[in-house]
Amino acid sequence: MEIKAADVMKLRHATNAGMMDCKKALQEAEGDFDKAVDIIRKRGLIVASKRADREAKEGCVLAHAEGKKGVLVSLNCETDFVAKNENFINFTKQILDTAFENMPADKDALLALQIGGRSIADQISEQTGVIGEKLELAYYGKIEAEATIAYIHPGNKLATVIGFNKDADTQVKKDIAMQAAAMAPIAVDKNDVPQEVIAHELEIGRDKAREEGKPENMLDKIAEGRLNKFYQESTLLNQAFVKDAKQTIKAYLASQDKDLTVFRIGACLKYKADCLRNRHKISNDIRMRNRHRTAVFDLTAEQRNDTSVASQYISKAHCRKLCRAVSSDQLNHHLTEPLARSHDVGRVDCLVC
Repeated sequence: MEIKAADVMKLRHATNAGMMDCKKALQEAEGDFDKAVDIIRKRGLIVASKRADREAKEGCVLAHAEGKKGVLVSLNCETDFVAKNENFINFTKQILDTAFENMPADKDALLALQIGGRSIADQISEQTGVIGEKLELAYYGKIEAEATIAYIHPGNKLATVIGFNKDADTQVKKDIAMQAAAMAPIAVDKNDVPQEVIAHELEIGRDKAREEGKPENMLDKIAEGRLNKFYQESTLLNQAFVKDAKQTIKAYLASQDKDLTVFRIGACLKYKADCLRNRHKISNDIRMRNRHRTAVFDLTAEQRNDTSVASQYISKAHCRKLCRAVSSDQLNHHLTEPLARSHDVGRVDCLVC
C-alpha cells in the first residue's frame, strides 16, 4: 500500500526514528499508526538487547537546582557524536526535569517514572533502537538543603550541585560550584572523609617515607603530615580558593557570612559519576573514577597524580597544584587544565553565566 509522507513525518515526530525506519514500520503495519509505533519500539528493545554488552563511554551530564533541592543526571551513549546531538541532549533534559519534579529515591525509581505515558526505562530502550547505540542512565543523584546551586560546564561533560546550610549571594554560590568543578573534592570537610580512605592515605604516607629512608619511629608522624596535605587538597572547605589562593574556601565563606557553610556536594564527570556527599553521612560508594579504574583509592596514590585532567582521561602529574592567580586570564588557564576545555572569557564569572 502507498504510505503518505505526512504519515511518515507524524511517526518520525512521535518516535524520533529515521524516515526510512518509519516508512518500513508503516508498510509492515499496513498503515496502522499505533501498530507502526509498536514495531519501532520492539525493534528498539531488540537492538538494546544486542548491544547490552557494549560500553557506553560518552554521554551528557546535566544538573538543575532551585530553591531547596537539586538533581544530577548522566545519560550515556557510545560515541561523542551522539552525545552532542540535540535530540539526545533534549532527551537527557527531559529525564532531568522529571527527576527534579519528582525527586525519586534512587535511579531505579527514576527509570520507573513516565514521560509522555511511557517509563523512562522503556524510552531509553526505544531510543537505543532509533539511534543504534547503547544508551544507559549512568547516574542519578539528588540534594536537599536550605539553599542550592547547580553548575554545568560547557560541553555537558561535567556538572556539580552544591547544597548550603543557608541562602547566600548568588555569586558566592557560583564560586563554590565552580570550585567543586575545577578541584573535584572528595568530601566537604576532613571529618567527612571515610575511614578507609584515611587508612589508605596513612599507609601510602608510611610507605613513601620508608622508601625515602626515614627512621621507622618517624613514619607515623610523617604520614600524618601528608594526610593533612591530602585534606587541604581533597576536601572542599580546606582547599585553597581558586580565585584567591591565599584563603581557603572555609575562610571565603566566613568572609561572606560567618555562619555560612557547605552542607552537601554532588558532582558528575562525564559518564563516570561521583557520588553525592553529605556533611553528616557519607555513602560507602564514594568514587572518583578515571576511564577504567576506581577512584579514591587509585587517585590518592602518588599525590593523586593519576587523576584525570581531561575528558579523555589522560593522566598528568601534579595536575592539582593551585595557581596563585586572580586575573581572568589566569583563572581561565587554571580551570581549563583540569576541565580540558578552552574558553574566551572577559571576566571571571563568564564560565557560569
